[in-house]
Amino acid sequence: MRPFYQGETIDLVVPTLEHAESSSWADWFNSQQTNRFTNHAIFPNTVADQRDFLLSLRDSGRLALLVTNKVDGEPIGTVSLSGIDFRTRIATIAIVMDTESSVKSSTFSSLEAMAALTQHAFDVLGLERVQAGQVYPGLAKWTQILEVLGFRAEGFRRGAFMRGHDVADGITLAVLYPRFQRLVHQRGGTLWPGSAQIISLIRALPEKSFAEILDESQRTLEAEYFGD
Repeated sequence: MRPFYQGETIDLVVPTLEHAESSSWADWFNSQQTNRFTNHAIFPNTVADQRDFLLSLRDSGRLALLVTNKVDGEPIGTVSLSGIDFRTRIATIAIVMDTESSVKSSTFSSLEAMAALTQHAFDVLGLERVQAGQVYPGLAKWTQILEVLGFRAEGFRRGAFMRGHDVADGITLAVLYPRFQRLVHQRGGTLWPGSAQIISLIRALPEKSFAEILDESQRTLEAEYFGD
């Protein structure tokens, strides 16, 4: 089957029963390393569970695609849009990459996958806002790198993430359509202008991320306002 999206470093493909039953897809959600900052790998995930998930996608209103290696087409991750609301024109984007995969992949695989599905959300689905939730500060670096795709930190949910006895904050990020339009215009019609330009954009990011500045500012304001 032809890829849903043919990219520079990865392809995005429509998942099939063969992927659910014969690839390593189900195993990703059993890895403690891969799911350190997710709510997966709490209970075992089986091939049958993955098959059921795949079959439920059509009725769930969720768009999920497999991220595959350009060389051999092996799945290395999954990226999705959930909670797609065509009235408010909002959706939530998420990505899980197999960190224990033996398949060699580009450093930019996850970022290009996010760029491709974000552009699809705006250009094809006609959305106005694409949002994401991250664990903070565990994914602080990833949060900043997403700034090159237009995502900006909006606020924190203190103590919202728990895994075992570890408690962390959640942070909400979002890119709005006007910001997406500006970036695409600057980059010749695409959110992903190529790895070389993406490297330059990442290197040009400030040393301190907007999320870090926001975190420090909010804590200072809370202390001053509430007298903590």
